[in-house]
Amino acid sequence: MSLSSPSGTRKSKEDVAKEILHYFVQHPDAADNFLGIARWRLLQEEVHRNVEITEEALKWLVEQGYLQRVPVKGLEDIFQINPGKVREAKVFINERQDDVDPTTK
Repeated sequence: MSLSSPSGTRKSKEDVAKEILHYFVQHPDAADNFLGIARWRLLQEEVHRNVEITEEALKWLVEQGYLQRVPVKGLEDIFQINPGKVREAKVFINERQDDVDPTTK
């Protein structure tokens, strides 16, 4: 039996079992029912998927010049708007909104 993962790859029953078992080994006082376990697994996968897509989107925005990546000594880099691209960014945002189906607004 295989299950779809957020990235589109397949997870085997054994992989899922190992993930669940790992959680219980790391949290020996934990106890939950089937729905509770399914919910936290889905939540973990959703968070992982959102982190991945956010990282990809930020990378693309930097590559396009809309955002600038600013190194901060001793901390993670931060992102900020490129002042020279604000007008283009507004055009891009408006184009994306115009592409939305008006019946879903």
